[in-house]
Amino acid sequence: MSVFAISPMIILVSIVVARPWKSKSMLRRLFGVAGVVILSAVTLFAALGGIPSFLRAEFGLFISIDDYGPRSIIATDHGYVAVGDDVNGNAVVWLSEAGDRWSRIPHEKALERLEVGDVLTTSNRLVMVAHDESTGSVVALTSKDGLGWTRAGIAPVHGMPVALAANGINLAVVGESFSSDSAFWSADSPESWSVSRPEPHTDTGKDAVDLLGLNGAYTAAINQKSNALIFESEDGTNWTEITRFGDSDFGSLAIIGRTALAVGFDRDTKSGAIWASEDGGEWKRLSPPNEFDGTRLDLAVSNGEELVIFGNRLDDDTIVSWRTYDGAAWEGIPVDFGDFIVRDAAFGQDGIVLVGVDRALNSAAIFTSTDGRNWDRIPHDELLFAVR
Repeated sequence: MSVFAISPMIILVSIVVARPWKSKSMLRRLFGVAGVVILSAVTLFAALGGIPSFLRAEFGLFISIDDYGPRSIIATDHGYVAVGDDVNGNAVVWLSEAGDRWSRIPHEKALERLEVGDVLTTSNRLVMVAHDESTGSVVALTSKDGLGWTRAGIAPVHGMPVALAANGINLAVVGESFSSDSAFWSADSPESWSVSRPEPHTDTGKDAVDLLGLNGAYTAAINQKSNALIFESEDGTNWTEITRFGDSDFGSLAIIGRTALAVGFDRDTKSGAIWASEDGGEWKRLSPPNEFDGTRLDLAVSNGEELVIFGNRLDDDTIVSWRTYDGAAWEGIPVDFGDFIVRDAAFGQDGIVLVGVDRALNSAAIFTSTDGRNWDRIPHDELLFAVR
């Protein structure tokens, strides 16, 4: 049973146990009432997914730049669109035609009180999914050009969307559910969403990782306790667990050629791990190079022919990178991004754009590369990149 479902019960029990009206001492009555109020607030915030960002920003509660900034970036026919959020609980959208010059769209009502999950482009519009901090619900927003956004639909679940994908027919989302044990949602359009159920029944409500469309179907990666799980769906509605790998974590999914790749971490060997599938159904562990030892692989990005991955060394948390054209031969790429958190990357006509967070400056940061080897940082602009 979810926290959301039992929160009224917890509040009622706390009132009955405290019984502040029974105390003869006015001070004890005040403490009793205050305790009930605090417990009720904590319970409700937990049910809705945590303390809202605007309260954390207002009172300085649990603020960490690691929790904010760009979340996702995509390449479109007109350039790049990056989306994220700031500490005030508002979604932020950055736009660029070629990746070298960026603009930040003005604040608008539709982007208020949102924690952004992912964004993609369809044949006629952009679609973004986010967690609405005022209601706890999953919402979908659409835009024709990235400049103006409209709230299009609401999923019937309280949760946090993590990854969004399309297969040419409909949309699917994998995320973290606060009110059920299913992390899958699907929609024929951004205006109408439904909750999907995995078979065999598995609690997938937490630790969603990534989602991609492959050969007209969907493949999803979920981390559950000490297992890394792969699910497949033909329609985004009916999901089946395909395989699981013990003592492992997935970090990201990508496609190179006709092969799906998952990158992540093997807890047993404490090394980066890569899994591959030709059809999305049968997965096998690849033999990684020795230089993956002591590394956690977090992100994979591909243009279909070339794959670039990013990870972190376990000993000092420095960022490392490799690239491959076949998933077998890997080239290590020396990189120096400083105290940077990698969030997402996208291949475009001009190369690769990498977005993330600069811990030292407490701001968003963007790097670009024409070849995946040499990287240039977009000069810092406080008005453009500030998220706190």
